[in-house]
Amino acid sequence: MRGKAERRIPRFGDLDRDKMRILDRSAMGLREAHSDMRGMPMKFIAVSTIADLETLEDEQILEGYRSAERGDPEPGPNRGRSFWHGWRNRMMDLGELPGDEASRSLAREYLAAQRQRRATEGK
Repeated sequence: MRGKAERRIPRFGDLDRDKMRILDRSAMGLREAHSDMRGMPMKFIAVSTIADLETLEDEQILEGYRSAERGDPEPGPNRGRSFWHGWRNRMMDLGELPGDEASRSLAREYLAAQRQRRATEGK
C-alpha cells in the first residue's frame, strides 16, 4: 500500500492510447491526434483556415517549404508551427504526404476568398 508521498507517477507506457491523445492535445494545444506518413504523431495542429494561416510567420513557412524541397525529414521540436506548416505543405505538393481535411478546408476557404475578391473588383 502506498501513501500519498509514495504515489506513483504513470509513465507513457502505462497510459492507454486515448489518454495519450488527451495529453498530447493539451500540451500547449499543439499536438494533433493523427499520424504522419510514417505513423509518427504530428507535432502541431494542421492549419485549416486563412485566419489561422495569418497567425503564422511567413519567413518560417518559406524556410520549412524549402527544407522539404531539400528532402529534409519532418522537423523536430526545435522548429515552430510556421516552419512545420511550410514543410508539411511542400510534402503534400510533392505527393509525399496525402492531403487531409485540414489542407482541403484551407484550399476551399482560399479559393472562396479569391472568388469573392474578384467579384467585388468586377473581374
